[in-house]
This record gives sequence, C-alpha cells and structure tokens, in this order.
Amino acid sequence: MKERKVKEYEGVFIIDPEPGEDGAEIAIAKIEKIISKHKGKVEKKEKLEKRSLAYEIKKRREGYYFSIDFNAPPKAIAELKKSYNLEDSILRHLILCKDEG
Repeated sequence: MKERKVKEYEGVFIIDPEPGEDGAEIAIAKIEKIISKHKGKVEKKEKLEKRSLAYEIKKRREGYYFSIDFNAPPKAIAELKKSYNLEDSILRHLILCKDEG
C-alpha cells in the first residue's frame, strides 16, 4: 500500500470586510473546515489586521488579512483552491508549498 505524502503549506487570505469582524471570524472557520474536509491539519493561524487594498477586488477597497499554516496531501490543494474560489467571503487567496525537495 502506498504511503500518503503530506506537505506543509501556507495560505494567505483576504476576507471581505463588509460583514465586519464577526463575519471574518465565520469565514476563517469555513477556511479551517474546508482544510479538514480535505484531510488537512491546521498547524498555525495568524489573523492580521484590516488593511486597504492596492486596488479594488470584488468592489471592495479593504479586507481582513489572514494567514494559516497547514499540512495536507498534495492532491487536496486543487480541491481547496476550487472551494475557496466559490466562497463569496474570500476576496483573494494564495497557497504556497513550504516543503522543498
């Protein structure tokens, strides 16, 4: 049986500020739930402050920045990205692999 390889990733998200800080907390919980659903494990999360955006995204000029470190199988990343694209409360996301080699 093949061993499942898990890699370390860092995700950075810009959350819609419209629903307020409580709405941002709900969006963060959804992000964590999506990671868990795809057999990932959250290692560290860091909520950053509300910032102005360099340019308008989905008719918003500011957003809550949030960073999360997690482990997941490489095959799960495409599904994670698809799920995040469908989530209205996430203005932008970036997922980077921390493992090299």
